[in-house]
Amino acid sequence: MSKRIVILTPAFGSPGGVTSVAAFLFNAIREHSLHDATIVSVSTSRYDRASRRAVDPSSWGTAPTVEEGLYDGVRFLHVGAALAELEPARYWPHRTLNKILAKSDVVLVVSGTPACAYLDKRCG
Repeated sequence: MSKRIVILTPAFGSPGGVTSVAAFLFNAIREHSLHDATIVSVSTSRYDRASRRAVDPSSWGTAPTVEEGLYDGVRFLHVGAALAELEPARYWPHRTLNKILAKSDVVLVVSGTPACAYLDKRCG
């Protein structure tokens, strides 16, 4: 039976080791198993368009949004933060992300710090 696997990673598509490892895992799962993998990138910037931002009153009434992206032939979802200007708030679990993570059987966190793992705390 096929499992749905989410690879949760910060700022997928930014140059560096975290993006390389997440892309490697995605390709390995896709090519060498029957499982379905999805990469979900989370916000790391206070300027993130997908996030609710204190300096942008038009974003206050909306939840963080989900944008589709493509990096090096790999499609991924990018999810904004609850309050992008405050770095700790970027790691607060929120409904938009929880809905995506709750549909998966497994969440693999690929990150340079453990703070990113807190995002899947309430995913179900």
